Amino acid sequence: MWLIDFINAQNLINNFETGTSRREVTTGFLRTMVLLYQLSADDMSRAELQTQTADSQYAVQLSEEASVLADALNRLVSQIIQCDADYMAVLNGRKSNWHYIDGDGKGRPYPRKQLEAEQRAIAKQEHRHRQELKEARKEHTLNY
Repeated sequence: MWLIDFINAQNLINNFETGTSRREVTTGFLRTMVLLYQLSADDMSRAELQTQTADSQYAVQLSEEASVLADALNRLVSQIIQCDADYMAVLNGRKSNWHYIDGDGKGRPYPRKQLEAEQRAIAKQEHRHRQELKEARKEHTLNY
């Protein structure tokens, strides 16, 4: 809870004005946590292997499993980061009126009608968000 409160207080991820989030911060945290866990699991496994006895085989087995799972988690986070990077490229393409249709960069121009509809939807969402902020400000003003 402390971490979530800190992240919100520092506006590290959520942008409450635009109603968006910065996923690169989240994936950075994921990468950092996975690497810390992986280092810890590898150290634990190495220590168990160096001091193993007949009675510690179960601990060795668990530490090796934790190390293998940490490696798998690291690969999964790498895939998540790559997927997010690809998605950011798609979003940047949209800003340039371009639809990417595959991972090789093939695409086509945005249809004008679709672009206008999306711009209207964004404007409507921003208007709604501003109204919510105004109502919240009124409520806070009344409370104080």
